[in-house]
Amino acid sequence: MNRDRKARRDALKRRQEAQGAGNRTLTRRGLVLLGSQLAFGAVLDLAGADHIWGWGLAFAAMGAGVIMGPLALALLGARPKTN
Repeated sequence: MNRDRKARRDALKRRQEAQGAGNRTLTRRGLVLLGSQLAFGAVLDLAGADHIWGWGLAFAAMGAGVIMGPLALALLGARPKTN
């Protein structure tokens, strides 16, 4: 009886953790997208939208942000989650 109850409780906990992880991932992606747009706009404002250099620097800032993801994963040693 106790084993069945514990098994059901563990299964429910795993399901809730899996659902919560998906929601957190979507939230992080949304914040990253918002942050990249804000950085693009800030660089464009500082460098000047009326000059080609301003646009180039804004796109370079976006590219630098894209490069940061794989570098962070490599430096932190992220590994796929196994069950």
